[in-house]
Amino acid sequence: MFDALQAGITWAQSLPAAPKGVISMVFVLLCGLAIFVLWQRPPEPVPEKQPSGTTNQAGNAASTGQSGGVTAGLYINQAPPVTEQQKAEALSGLQSELEELANFPKRADIPEPRTLLEYVSTINFPHQLFVVVNRYYKNTILSMPKVGGDSWEFKINYYTYEGDEFAFENDTTMAIGKLVNVEFSQAWTIYFRYFLLRAAGLSQQQIIEGGKL
Repeated sequence: MFDALQAGITWAQSLPAAPKGVISMVFVLLCGLAIFVLWQRPPEPVPEKQPSGTTNQAGNAASTGQSGGVTAGLYINQAPPVTEQQKAEALSGLQSELEELANFPKRADIPEPRTLLEYVSTINFPHQLFVVVNRYYKNTILSMPKVGGDSWEFKINYYTYEGDEFAFENDTTMAIGKLVNVEFSQAWTIYFRYFLLRAAGLSQQQIIEGGKL
């Protein structure tokens, strides 16, 4: 299990720490999007009220997805383990979750990713791995044999990457708002999401049928 997890962490760490390639294309994206919108507008969005957040059975606050949730995973709502028994239980819980992820890497990506780029990605293993390690403290992660150090470094890098990407997408949707004749910000996000899905190869009909907007 650890060999498979190590390979997954190494692959995930090869991703850029910040979306520099995406950021460098923002001006081209916005200009192309302006022309794209004129050629083929997406279906009119139907406003839908989303819950501000939910809680799970353990009392952790779940992310609200692209609406601006505070974290891609769940809060750590328990105190750091102090006794040897608590440390052993925390380590066992972390290892069990990682083993489950290694055995079922293509499971549903829950909770929903925080950014649009993560949402449209066909590879969700990095986000799922972050959701798991984000529920544990540094000492628990580092205590894992073989992969502890890499897992902690991955948590830091992915946290930074996701924060930078979230800020970039906010700036981009604000810029889109200046290009379209729609005044509410939810629609600007829908335009951006529509653009990403079309750029990923989905047709307008596939997007509508899949409920991706």
